Amino acid sequence: MHEQRGTEFTGNQRTDSNGGVPAFRNQSVVAESPSSFRIVDEFSTGQINAAHTTFIFRKVDPDHIELVMESCAVKFQRCK
Repeated sequence: MHEQRGTEFTGNQRTDSNGGVPAFRNQSVVAESPSSFRIVDEFSTGQINAAHTTFIFRKVDPDHIELVMESCAVKFQRCK
């Protein structure tokens, strides 16, 4: 059975319905190319406060994006 993972981008927040960190707040965005951006987000959990994570946001095409993180790359498709 394939587990659905929900990620939503709203304003300067990214929320994840299936993970250890429920919400990330954007701190900075730097363009690396016309379709690729280096993003720094801040997050907090019950044990961690004001931590930062950095990743690359890449627009693959109008319906697909990719988040490239330190340990993996996650591909997303627009919900229909």
